[in-house]
Amino acid sequence: YFMGIIALPLSDSISIYSVKPICAALLGACILGERLTWMHALATGLSLLGCILVAKEEHHDAKSKHSSELYLDPVVAVILLLLAALFAAGTMITTRKVMAGTALRPEVPVWYFCFMDLLLLGAATPLLWGTSFTHRAADIGWTHLASLAG
Repeated sequence: YFMGIIALPLSDSISIYSVKPICAALLGACILGERLTWMHALATGLSLLGCILVAKEEHHDAKSKHSSELYLDPVVAVILLLLAALFAAGTMITTRKVMAGTALRPEVPVWYFCFMDLLLLGAATPLLWGTSFTHRAADIGWTHLASLAG
């Protein structure tokens, strides 16, 4: 997800990533057996068509100022964003399936994902040291970080 939003303009990246609810609806119908009416299918198809049009029309020459640092083709960035949307939808469906019929509070999976992200990103940080990600992070001033905290 983050490589895709760095390599493409943010407005286009978010438009492409917005296929996540479409993926969740289709996965919910396939995995959870949820009912998908013709109206849902029509809305899902139109939404998918809109995302495809954005991806097709906007990304032939659209690059962010960081795409050359990443050596990432815009087509690859679109594919990465679509995969990120699919995996995020899979996470939503998996959480719903696991939580069905349990007495767990809804906050438990949220904190679980935060904890797992912390572990995985902590393990991946040494692998990214010296790349454009860490150089760009070093350019962020303390005032920006303080504004996020406050």
